[in-house]
Amino acid sequence: MTRRMTEKEKMLAGEVYSAVDPELIEELMATREILYEYNSLRPSETTMANR
Repeated sequence: MTRRMTEKEKMLAGEVYSAVDPELIEELMATREILYEYNSLRPSETTMANR
């Protein structure tokens, strides 16, 4: 029996995928949180930027 690819697997393979997949949305939001935190750093806060 062939297993269906997840939307993330399809995306990584360059195939057509659904961008509203809950797994992809969860990863997008986590990435946005990290980017927001990183972009809000003061220049003197380099230790946080290097995590």
